[in-house]
Amino acid sequence: MFFRYKIRINMVIPVFRGSKGEDPKVFLREYKRACIGTRLRTATEWLNFLPNFLEGMASLWFERQTNELKGS
Repeated sequence: MFFRYKIRINMVIPVFRGSKGEDPKVFLREYKRACIGTRLRTATEWLNFLPNFLEGMASLWFERQTNELKGS
């Protein structure tokens, strides 16, 4: 007999500002882990959701990128 349980996990998705001392590799690793934990599974989903977690200089940088670059 198998039981199915719905497990609800609250994940804190980090915010990246692009400030001195912030490591973009650490942010992306934590962001990816949080996305997977919240059932965002594909790179397209991660990319579409990403602007919500960028602030300040990082947000400005992202907005200035071409759509072609954003999609790669």
